[in-house]
Amino acid sequence: DSTATATCHNGWLVLPPLRCTQDDQAVCTVPAPDDKSIFNPKQGSLIASKGSVKVTCKEGYRLPGGKEQGSYMCFRGEISFGQLCSKCGTWTIKVKGKRYQNPGWEKITFNGVASDVFEVTGVATGSEQDPVKNCGQFGQPEQLILQEKATSTLVTALSCSNQEIDVIDSHFVESDRCI
Repeated sequence: DSTATATCHNGWLVLPPLRCTQDDQAVCTVPAPDDKSIFNPKQGSLIASKGSVKVTCKEGYRLPGGKEQGSYMCFRGEISFGQLCSKCGTWTIKVKGKRYQNPGWEKITFNGVASDVFEVTGVATGSEQDPVKNCGQFGQPEQLILQEKATSTLVTALSCSNQEIDVIDSHFVESDRCI
């Protein structure tokens, strides 16, 4: 079979090398581990097995949300990187509530990567994703949190869901190393 070997650019390193055959079924083979695991994913499906298919970034780069490793997506006849390595740095984010403002919302810091995108979302009160677990005592069904959108990485808890909160500004400063 003719194969397309994943190439490294923009700070991407592939461990182990991942190859995709150039046929209609897009059979993706991982040369390691020893059992030569073969995947026959549907177009666009996420590939992962025993943690053997992973992307890691060179020094000074990380995946969205500050993650050190991630998985690939396989498309017919080619490798499509589901996650990009981006330059590390620190974000300063400002959020604003429609009804009130809490101290600290003017300047929230987050160590991440240049490609991070942030959103305010609600998580069920008392759930595993709820970092505070106190909105039930106020009769609110959700805790609002600020998170990195691509990876759902928690940045900070904001308030209960008795108002809308918007991200109104975000600023990124690059760093030579990842924190």
